[in-house]
Amino acid sequence: MRRARGRRPQNRAMNGWLMWGLILPVLLVVAGIVNYRRNRRR
Repeated sequence: MRRARGRRPQNRAMNGWLMWGLILPVLLVVAGIVNYRRNRRR
């Protein structure tokens, strides 16, 4: 990752939002799969 020398503080916020935008859906999908498998085993 490249470090911007504090030219635009907004860039940091955008990177944070992009990161969460990628991580959150993955976590939700994983949680959904785990719950689906648990319910299916019964």
